[in-house]
Amino acid sequence: MSGKAQSTTRNDILHGAITPTLWSFTTPLVFSFLLTIVYSWIDTYFISHLGASAIAAIGISEQLNYFIFTAGSGFTIGTGIIIARRMGEGNEKEAEAVAVEGLAGVLFMSGVLVLTVQCALPFLLPLVGVRGQTLVYVHEYLPVLLAGLPFSNLIYQMNVTARATGNSGFAMRTLVAFTVFNLVFAPVLIFGVRIASVQVIPALGMFGAGLATTLANVGAAYLGMYMLVRGATRFRVRWKLPLPRPQTTRAILSIGIPSSLQYLAVGASRALSMTLHNGFGTTAAAAYTLGLRLDFFVFMPIFAMGVAMETFTGQCLGARNVERVFKFFRAATVQMIIVVVILGLAVFLGGEYFAQLFTRDENVLHGAVAYMRVSALSYPWFVVLILALRVISGAGDAKRSMVLMVVVLFAVQAPTMLILSRWMTFGVHGIWYGILIGYILGAALAYWQLSAKKWLAKQV
Repeated sequence: MSGKAQSTTRNDILHGAITPTLWSFTTPLVFSFLLTIVYSWIDTYFISHLGASAIAAIGISEQLNYFIFTAGSGFTIGTGIIIARRMGEGNEKEAEAVAVEGLAGVLFMSGVLVLTVQCALPFLLPLVGVRGQTLVYVHEYLPVLLAGLPFSNLIYQMNVTARATGNSGFAMRTLVAFTVFNLVFAPVLIFGVRIASVQVIPALGMFGAGLATTLANVGAAYLGMYMLVRGATRFRVRWKLPLPRPQTTRAILSIGIPSSLQYLAVGASRALSMTLHNGFGTTAAAAYTLGLRLDFFVFMPIFAMGVAMETFTGQCLGARNVERVFKFFRAATVQMIIVVVILGLAVFLGGEYFAQLFTRDENVLHGAVAYMRVSALSYPWFVVLILALRVISGAGDAKRSMVLMVVVLFAVQAPTMLILSRWMTFGVHGIWYGILIGYILGAALAYWQLSAKKWLAKQV
């Protein structure tokens, strides 16, 4: 390995001790994921000054944005898994070629997707039950937010590329830049700037919040591309317009399409949950939005560990070391369950103090606290579900991972939420109980499939 490679990759995934390697790789990812939470808190804090309808509007917009983002993210996931496999095999030249194809492909796909969705917004919003002032705010916020989505997807593609080579710190730098940019732009564009009696910058409200996020995405994407071209990974990305290679494209899409469908299923499930909350009024939707903010804070370390497992699986299978995959999985599962049990206790006992940062509405506050106390019980089960699915998808068997997730969300969780909230006497609490039951049964199903080892037969 060259001196350049050693300087850019601090993690020896194939030979390092399991627990130190696990955490040296995952810790920067945890901070990276937590930075996305900081961003959402920044937006929520500033926008919350506009009222409960504004809070509900960003919750709805983020669910739709997540749905759209994940529709194009499968291509990125596919390239990352293939790059990791090629790195495990020691074929860095092919890994670079796949990376460049991925960068070009995600820009093209994201542009087409955004144009399509912008045209469909008038039909999409009524489907999730948005109305009144909340609908007005969504129309101000969401279109400009979507304009930045291609840059957001490009950042994601760059982060996945670097991570697949073993450089987990790359994403932290791009997301720090994004968060700082948003912290600067958001208050200025939402509330404007007045000097003496002169309004220097107009207050743009919800439109300004969306514009701040878009500008932050553009700045962070530029920084990330600069780092890749300068050699932030074990290979230097030489940016050029690649000719698509049918064999590589098919391999990427064979992983990417099921991966996108899996994340779209998650987005659809969240949209269903938000729609059910909307049926109980703006207060319920706002309370759920605030509760999700704290959920995502806990989920980010889980997601980070899951992403790490995907990379570990790809590289270890490339090096034909199956047992090392299971060693990583066992260590990650036990240690993350300990972490989330501690975090869950903090959420259960102290969630009210968090919610008070964003609202003084007693009804919203009471609802958010009640939701968080149910949600905290689901965290350990969520660990097993996510880590098991990430090992399976990291092996390239994205179809199996997708089917598992769809079964969990729509054969278990969705009907349980509907039955408990609509047809029984639990009301809005029934939605929360349905989510919990889905994660418990999903964890059992995912672990069973992982233990069966059929995913090891997948060729990448």
